[in-house]
Amino acid sequence: MTTPSGTATSTSHFSVSATPPAPTITSFSPTSGSPGTSVTSTGKNFTGATMVKFNGTSASLTVVSDTQITTTVPNGATTGRISVTNSKGTATSADPFTIRHLRRVTLALSRSLRASGTVRMLDGTAASANTVAVRIQRLVSGSWVTVGTTTTNGSGGYSVRVSNRVAEYRARAPRSRLSNDDVCARATSARDFNS
Repeated sequence: MTTPSGTATSTSHFSVSATPPAPTITSFSPTSGSPGTSVTSTGKNFTGATMVKFNGTSASLTVVSDTQITTTVPNGATTGRISVTNSKGTATSADPFTIRHLRRVTLALSRSLRASGTVRMLDGTAASANTVAVRIQRLVSGSWVTVGTTTTNGSGGYSVRVSNRVAEYRARAPRSRLSNDDVCARATSARDFNS
């Protein structure tokens, strides 16, 4: 401070803290995955980030650098955009992250010949197990031929009668997309031999 009588200097330092600007997301990888998948977002001004969300569902995060954040897809997340928040604002990705649900299909053969089994979701998403189209296929001359089709019930179970042949069979649930744009992955059962 300066006055007509002279200049005085403080005994302690005055520091200025820079507030980080709002973040920006330029890309992320991978672009789809199941809950538990590790996702890396690239952009700028990530230092000081306090929150990452997948379509509104909060996820754990690690700020690797000012230009990179790693996070894990949380349980309950649905397909949508990724957002990163710091004290100055929130950035939202231009493209959505697609949630992919993994599932398992089983097959059992009984006399006459009846094929039955279940479709189960590995993450408990009932919508990916109910009313699912199931194809029963038989191995013919080295190629899989569909010999029966059916749809799972509300519990994920199915049962259908197919032509009785001595051969290997399998069940397949094709890839499908839910109304919220989540993807249910294709699943194939273990082979079962009808003798």
